[in-house]
Amino acid sequence: MCSLQDEESMNQDLQLCRVDDIWGIGRRLSVNFHNLGTHTAFDLKKVDPRWMRQHYTVMGEHIVRELNGVALYKINS
Repeated sequence: MCSLQDEESMNQDLQLCRVDDIWGIGRRLSVNFHNLGTHTAFDLKKVDPRWMRQHYTVMGEHIVRELNGVALYKINS
C-alpha cells in the first residue's frame, strides 16, 4: 500500500506495476487482461468500472475504483 500526493506521481507508479501484481488479480484473470491489452495497473485504472462489473464481478469494479482513488475498504490501524 502506498499513499501518493498527486495523480501524476500515482499514474507513473501505476505504469510500473504489472496488473498481475495487484491484490485480487489471479493468474487466470491476469491472462485475460493481457489478452485485452491491459498490462499495468495504470491500464486497469482506465477501464470503465461498470464494464468490469459486468465482465469480472463486483470485485473487478472495486479494484478499478480503488485504482482511481475511491476508498471502498476501510483500513483499520
